[in-house]
Amino acid sequence: MIGALDILSKVSPNYKIKFTIIGPIDDKAYWIFKELHEIHKEKKSKLANYSRIYWIMKEDKPNLIICSNTRFVELLNTENYNIAIDRIDSRHSGSGNKIKSLYERIKNGIV
Repeated sequence: MIGALDILSKVSPNYKIKFTIIGPIDDKAYWIFKELHEIHKEKKSKLANYSRIYWIMKEDKPNLIICSNTRFVELLNTENYNIAIDRIDSRHSGSGNKIKSLYERIKNGIV
């Protein structure tokens, strides 16, 4: 059954970011995000990297992230993540996403 996992307890009471639930591992999408975050958090191109993360999870079928890009930016700017970006860049959406193979490896490894 596909639904949504509210990660309020993992962020703070003020944020309503939802990741999709897939299969028996209720927070699979959240762990995919966490893995991608750990890989990209120290890299220089934060806007590009986190835009890629947002779009690849948003455009996956079924969608693994179901929040607006504004909410995603708010999540990143919390003390839990400390990623200071002001927007999501739409140039990183679509089939040319540079992290597609990494994303697929992580997604398949979390099953």
